[in-house]
Amino acid sequence: MNDCFAIQDKKEETFLYRIFISHPELNASAVARRMGISQSLMSQYISGIKKPSQEREALIVNTIKDIGKELTMIV
Repeated sequence: MNDCFAIQDKKEETFLYRIFISHPELNASAVARRMGISQSLMSQYISGIKKPSQEREALIVNTIKDIGKELTMIV
């Protein structure tokens, strides 16, 4: 019976969650600020409380990629 509760309590890992958990050097608050969205909303996207539109999710991923590109330009 406890196993049933454990399954219900476990949240599904979102795509954004997997990105941020696999790259702890990324700062979700800083990415949100750069995009002009609130840190709270970004946290809700990452945790799966709210689901971003495909366009918004792509914008988040592209912002992270842009940060990576900028970092590769550092001499």
